[in-house]
Amino acid sequence: MRRLNLHNKYESYLLLDDESKTILKLYCDCDNFKFCHIHKEGSLMDIKYWATPCEHLIDVTDSLIKQGYNFKILNKGGYKRLSVKLKKVIRHLQFGECKFCSKTDDLEFHRLQRGNNNGLYNTENTILVCKEHHKLLHCKETGCY
Repeated sequence: MRRLNLHNKYESYLLLDDESKTILKLYCDCDNFKFCHIHKEGSLMDIKYWATPCEHLIDVTDSLIKQGYNFKILNKGGYKRLSVKLKKVIRHLQFGECKFCSKTDDLEFHRLQRGNNNGLYNTENTILVCKEHHKLLHCKETGCY
């Protein structure tokens, strides 16, 4: 685990796991981060996981994501329903674009695996796709070609 200090007036930092390319924790002492942009996804051993960075962290997190890093999200088991918080996380991880064609309009969420066995909504099983690709994915699953 590595701590990346940003050396700004807010004493911002990130905790990173370089081995698994995971952003474990974000911290900024600014009011935006404390009150407006905090989206707590859960905690484990007093480490909190955040979905949306503030303006002081966004450039660094975007750069890390381009290098292959991902946010550590708790509850990999997922949820039966797609929450607003999880939607924001998935949008951020995919830069608000379709997984297949990079469109940014008319996007929908799709579960890669459906049903009771591991068909829950989480960051590993849910992707953001345009309407056209969403139809194609469902046709592929049901064999409606």
